Formats: sequence, C-alpha cells, structure tokens
Amino acid sequence: MELLGVEGIGSLLYVDDVVATFPSKQAVFNAVHVALPMYERMVRARFNLGPQKTAVMCCYGADPPDIQNMQCSVYKVLGCFIDESLTLNKQEAFVLNVGKALFMELLNMSNECGFPPPVVAVAVVQRVEPVINPVWLRVICY
Repeated sequence: MELLGVEGIGSLLYVDDVVATFPSKQAVFNAVHVALPMYERMVRARFNLGPQKTAVMCCYGADPPDIQNMQCSVYKVLGCFIDESLTLNKQEAFVLNVGKALFMELLNMSNECGFPPPVVAVAVVQRVEPVINPVWLRVICY
C-alpha cells in the first residue's frame, strides 16, 4: 500500500460497482464523511459523489441520512437497475423495451423483404432472443 500513488501517473486502484450495506443512517453518514475522505487521501483518488455515481439508496423505507446530493431511488449496478424495494421493475421495463424494439425492427425489415412468417419466427429466435436472454439472465443471476 505504501507505493500507491507514488508513480507519475498516480494510483492505479479503481473501485467500481461496489455495494455496501449499513445498519443505520449514522453508519452511512460516517462512511461518507469519514471513511471515504480517508480512503481518498490514502490512495490519492477522488470519488464522484452523486445519484448516478457514488450514491446512497435507502431500501424498504429506511430513514434517509442527512447527506446532500447523494440520495437516489434507482441505481444501476453491473448493468442492472435496482430500486429501493428491489422489485426490478425498471430493469424489466428496460429489457422489454429493448426486445420490442429489436422485434419491430426485424418485423419491419422482414415485411419489406416479403419473408414468410416461419422465416420471421426463426429470425426472432436467432436475432432477438440471444440479445434479450443474457440481459435478463444477468438480473436473475445477481
């Protein structure tokens, strides 16, 4: 650790897509106002504090801590939208919109080319499902 930040290009340590749970709003406050600044000084780094970066999301109606400009109700972590109640509604809507857009594009192209329905059905399985399944499986597996 003593060599972190010594090189001319600075620290090569990155923290990304980390989720931490805290038992109380005082613990969150301490993490944001004590631990993060200590870590920044130690590794000579800066956190991007805000609802889309380093943020605080209180789940299941928990009392929010007194932290300005860091609170969010939906957060995207590892490509998955997480909400305060962990319902995955936003992720489901995202996946369905992507699938619908891909299907409509394929259907319009197929209609213009005059492909019969059996060919379109095979094309959907070959072109739309491989895109949607990994996105949806990522939600189920995490």
